[in-house]
Amino acid sequence: TSERNVQSGRANVRRTLIMMPGAITELRKVKRELMPNVWKALDQLVDDPDAVPFQPDEDDPSFYWIAVDGDIIIRFEIQDEKHAILVLDIKH
Repeated sequence: TSERNVQSGRANVRRTLIMMPGAITELRKVKRELMPNVWKALDQLVDDPDAVPFQPDEDDPSFYWIAVDGDIIIRFEIQDEKHAILVLDIKH
C-alpha cells in the first residue's frame, strides 16, 4: 500500500537539487578534500530530507541548515510541492 511509501508526511520520492548562484560560487571554494562530505549531505537531502538532522534557520524558520564535517553549513529550503531541495547558500 502507499502507506509504506510515506515517512513523516512526505512521499518517499527522490527530490531535485536546485542551487542558488551564490551557493554554486561558494561550493567551488570548498576544499577538494571536503567535497565528498558536501555531496554526501546533499545526496542524503534529496533522497530523504527527514532522515537528515537539520535545524530551522533562526532568522527564517521556513529555511533549514545542516552542518557538514569540515565546518561547512548548508542552508536550504524543502520545496515539497516541487519535490525539490533548494540550496540557498554554503558557508565554510
